[in-house]
Amino acid sequence: MAVYTIKATGGDYSTLTAWEAAAPATLTEPYEAECYDFACDDDVAVVGVTTSPTNYLRIYAAASAALDGRSRDVSGRGFQLFRSSGATAGVLRVDADYLRVEGIEFTNKGTTGYTLSIVATRTAGANDVRVSGCIIHDVRTGTQYTCSITASNLNLTLTNNIIYGYQRSWDTRGAASVVSNNNTIWRHADQIGVVSQTELVCKNTYSGRVSGTSECFWTGGSSPSGNNNASSDNSAATDYTSSLTTVAGAVIFQSVTPGAEDFRLVTGAALIDAGVTLTVANDIAGTTRPSGSAWDIGAWEFVSSG
Repeated sequence: MAVYTIKATGGDYSTLTAWEAAAPATLTEPYEAECYDFACDDDVAVVGVTTSPTNYLRIYAAASAALDGRSRDVSGRGFQLFRSSGATAGVLRVDADYLRVEGIEFTNKGTTGYTLSIVATRTAGANDVRVSGCIIHDVRTGTQYTCSITASNLNLTLTNNIIYGYQRSWDTRGAASVVSNNNTIWRHADQIGVVSQTELVCKNTYSGRVSGTSECFWTGGSSPSGNNNASSDNSAATDYTSSLTTVAGAVIFQSVTPGAEDFRLVTGAALIDAGVTLTVANDIAGTTRPSGSAWDIGAWEFVSSG
C-alpha cells in the first residue's frame, strides 16, 4: 500500500492534483492520499490510471482532519478541496474505475462547472466508485447540478454524505447502479433535488429545499427503488415505501442558514428513528448507529447531548 500525505506544507504533496499526476500508470497496490487539516484551492481530475478491485485509488482525511459534519467554512476544521475562481469541469472529476473518497469536503466556489463529476463511460461490471462521509456543496446559483453522475455502466455507492447548495443536487441517469444510503441533501433555492431513474436504490436519504415547487425526488417516469426516505415535499412517497413527506429542514436541522449550515438533527426531529438498519455502522462524524433498532434518516445520527 502506497500512502502519501497531502499537507499545506511539509507533506509529500501540497495538492491532490500533484498526487494524482505522480500515480503509476497501472496500480499494483492501493494508491492513497491522506489529507490533512487545510483548505486546498485545486480542482482534481482522477484520470489515466489503470485500477482494479484490489489496486484502487483512495482519497481520505487523516484522523486529525476529520470533519465534524459541517463545512470547514463553518467549523474551521477538516480538509477542504475547493475551486475559488475560473471555469472548471468539476472540482473532483472521476474517470478512474476503482476509487474511494472518504471524509473530505469538496466545494465549488468558482463560476461554472460541477462539484462532483462522474460522466466518462465505464466498462460494464468493471468499476466501483465509493463516496462516503463527505461534504459536497456549491455556492453558485443556477440550474446546473452540484453532482453530475451520468457515466454509462457506472457502479456508485454514496453513504453518509451531506450535499447542499443553491443548484440542483444530483443527476444519476445513465449510470448502471447507484446506491444512496443515509445522505442529507438540501437546496437553498427552488431547484430539483435527486434526479434518477431505475439505476438508483435509495434508503435513509433526506432531500429538502427552502421553498418552492421543484421536486425533491424526481424520476422522469422510470422509478427507482428503496424505502425509508424523506422529503420537504410529497415526492418521497411517490417511489419509495415507508417514507416521510412534508418534512421542513428548518424544523429538523440545527441551521439551514446559508453560510452557517449545520445539518445535525434537533430534538424531536421527524427523521429520528425513521430509517432502516443498514450495513455502515457509523454516521458522518463517526457516531455509532444503534444495533438492532431503527436508524435516523440522513448523514447524522441524533445524540441527545447535541
